Amino acid sequence: MSEDPESAHLYVVPYAATNMEGLQQYYEHLRDYISAEQPYFRRHGGKDHVWLCSADHGGNVMQARAT
Repeated sequence: MSEDPESAHLYVVPYAATNMEGLQQYYEHLRDYISAEQPYFRRHGGKDHVWLCSADHGGNVMQARAT
C-alpha cells in the first residue's frame, strides 16, 4: 500500500454491479471514463488495475473486453 500513486504497483477499481440489463455497456462506460479521467490508467493501458467484479457476469464481460 502506498500513499504515492507514482510508486503503486497495482490500482483497485472499486465499483458495484449486478446482473443488470446493459451490463456490458456499464463496464464499457466505466472503463472509458476511468481511462479519460485517470492518468494512472493511461500509463499502462489499465494493465496495472485490478477490477473487483461483484456479479458473476462482470468477470465474463471484463475478460471478453481484455482480449
